[in-house]
Formats: sequence, C-alpha cells, structure tokens
Amino acid sequence: MITSIKVYKETIFKPHNLAGRKNELLDQARVILSKPSIEGSLTIESWMLELDESEILLEEIENSLNCSNLGLKKLPKWFKKLRIGGYFKCNFNELTSLENLPQSMYALNCSWNKLTSLNGCPKNLYNFDCSGNQLTNLIDGPINVINHYWCTHNLKMTSLHGLAKNIGGNLHANGLGFKLSDIPKTTIIKGEILI
Repeated sequence: MITSIKVYKETIFKPHNLAGRKNELLDQARVILSKPSIEGSLTIESWMLELDESEILLEEIENSLNCSNLGLKKLPKWFKKLRIGGYFKCNFNELTSLENLPQSMYALNCSWNKLTSLNGCPKNLYNFDCSGNQLTNLIDGPINVINHYWCTHNLKMTSLHGLAKNIGGNLHANGLGFKLSDIPKTTIIKGEILI
C-alpha cells in the first residue's frame, strides 16, 4: 500500500531504463556544450565528463561554472578555453594543480582539494577561497582581491608569503597560527583580519 506522496513518486516515477536515460542526458549535454556561449550558469555532472572533448565548442559562460564534488584529480582540458562572467567553483575535489583553469572568471573557490601550489591562478578576483588544501605558502595566488580572501585549514602552511597585495574585504587566515606581523608589509587589507 502506498502511504505517502514520496513513496508514490518513487513507485510511479522510478527510472527503469537507466542506460537509455543516461544516453538522453548525454545528448542534451552535447546540445548545450556545442554552443559557443551559455546565458546563465552551468553545473557539471559526472556523466558530462564522458563527452568527447572534440564535441565541446563552449567558450563563454555568462554567470557561474560549478564542478564541485566530482572527485576530479584534474580539471578537463576544455575548461582552459572558457571565459566565465561569475564564480568558478571547483571545491571538494582531489585537484593537485590548477592546470586547465578557465581563462577568466569573477571569483574562484578551489577550497578542499589537494593543491600544493596556486600556479595558474588569476591575478584579479572578486573573492578567492583556497582553504583546506596542502599549500605551504600563497605564492602565485591573486594579487588583487576586491572582496574576501580565505586560506584557512591549510595545515602545512608555514608562511603567508605571496598573499594578495590588495584585499578589499576580510582576510580569513584563522587557525593557522599566524600573527599580524606575519602578514607581508606590501599587503593592504581594508576589511577585518582574522588570524
């Protein structure tokens, strides 16, 4: 006996042809990613990464691109040609580098990966979050961050060397054992300093 709406939906709409459904989704992804631009945002699903890169003609995303929580060890090569008008979120993966990072973006969240370097990071960002990685310093990170900068939970960090020269909002470097005197003298922070 069906006792609730939830059970009803799961009983009536349970997908029986998963392989067919996946092919249908891949076909939809081909249509979306074969256009040169997307108005709005794009969230990458794991099955989308199965597409052949030669089928992907996308170069511009008006708003944000999200590829979080996919277990990525490396960003797909086709990301490298993208221009993103909003946020790029690649957090909660297993990235060891920022190789294939999109050409441009408004803000970057690369937190909770396995990064040991910020090489390839854009130099000008609105927000930047590199928390929860294996960084020992902030060399090659952004130079100008209009709003907030997060670098917490980098437990191997021994220096704030490479910190952005201009931070318009707050610096979140708490829990790393640093003092105010550890902030490079060349850095200007307009918001709160949380260390």
